[in-house]
Amino acid sequence: YGPLCGCCAPVPWWSIPEATEAAKDGPRRDAPRLLNSFTKTKVPFVPLDGNRVGWYICGPTVYDSAHMGHARNYVNFDVIRRVMTDYFRYD
Repeated sequence: YGPLCGCCAPVPWWSIPEATEAAKDGPRRDAPRLLNSFTKTKVPFVPLDGNRVGWYICGPTVYDSAHMGHARNYVNFDVIRRVMTDYFRYD
């Protein structure tokens, strides 16, 4: 690891994706900025499919009695979904 290593930030071949025309429709708050752990910088969130956002979450790996920790993933997902739809107005 060092300045000549391909995994050190900033990487000259990586660039911020351009916003699509569909994402510019109508008034909306500024896009959220996410930490890019590869470059160690905050970059704007740009959906791949216009204003539509989707993601996959895994189910619980249950090997014992159910507990509150199993619900944490679903509660976090619900909070993020509500922020993305209600605050940032993504589909």
